[in-house]
Amino acid sequence: MEYKIVVADDHYPIRKYFEYLLADDPRFKVYAIAANGEEALQAVEKYKPFMVILDLNMPVMDGFKVLDRLVKKKSPVKIIAHTGYDDERNIAKCIELGACGILPKDNTPDIALTAINSVIETGYYYNHKTLAVLQKEISTSKKFKPRFNEDIIRFNEIEMKVVYHFCNGAKSSKEIGDKMNYNERSVNGIKRRMMQRLNASHFFEVAIYCIQQGFIDMNDIHFTHLPE
Repeated sequence: MEYKIVVADDHYPIRKYFEYLLADDPRFKVYAIAANGEEALQAVEKYKPFMVILDLNMPVMDGFKVLDRLVKKKSPVKIIAHTGYDDERNIAKCIELGACGILPKDNTPDIALTAINSVIETGYYYNHKTLAVLQKEISTSKKFKPRFNEDIIRFNEIEMKVVYHFCNGAKSSKEIGDKMNYNERSVNGIKRRMMQRLNASHFFEVAIYCIQQGFIDMNDIHFTHLPE
């Protein structure tokens, strides 16, 4: 399967870095490079990529505004925020706006590929620093709210078991199914329905929602499967 990717960054060396990095894997094809936010939106509209590697600090339109517009359009594209910002508020803002992951600008090729492959396999890439910010924001801030439907939505016991096992190290639907004596297809169906009810783009958002609503105790979860 070929994954279409758009790289948006106002620095030419960084754009070339990702072009060269992704050229070594036949699954990936960089369909467009963009030097500002407006060009990024145009590329998404034209090529309908699977993923955008998005710089947050760009001229004309910054990455935060790009994220906001794509979410409002209900675009299915996956966004990895590629940023030099490492403060808690900007990390939280990226997740609030719908980014699937945060990739620091001081990344290595191995880390960059891990992030991209993680989004393909699981729908997200949150390292432990990002997770720590999420935990803090969720537990201390009433303002922090990733984009879900407005009304409180509750899940049944089986659905909550899926969330619980996901939060405690079961990375794939098969692993969750093994713990629950369910087959992989059944777990995928449960996860898909939960995501649809919340208008979530990936299952990690469902876990965040459940934590926010107090359905799961923060002290009982570990997210042990998240990458370093």
